[in-house]
Amino acid sequence: MKAAGNPNVSVKIYKGAHHGWEQTGAVSYLAKAENYSKCKAYYEDDGAMTMSDPAGPTLMEGTEIFAWRRSHCMTIGAPVGGGNEKLKREAINDLTTFLRGTGF
Repeated sequence: MKAAGNPNVSVKIYKGAHHGWEQTGAVSYLAKAENYSKCKAYYEDDGAMTMSDPAGPTLMEGTEIFAWRRSHCMTIGAPVGGGNEKLKREAINDLTTFLRGTGF
């Protein structure tokens, strides 16, 4: 995104974070959740998505993306939650700092 001209891009990785990690409390496991964490996707400038697997990249659009994900990289079950008050405050502070830095 920076290469495309947006200077306001930044990335922060919250080590060990699960889906919904900003929810405080223990990690729970949703046994029937569709999990797409193994899917690799790249968004093109025109909004199309290129999905990637060991056979190589595949450019696709619309509803075909969901069918492709289900047959190539979706798994079942996902951990959720597990955050704590310290991480929640850190994330809120990071977001607020980012928004202020962009003039929001």
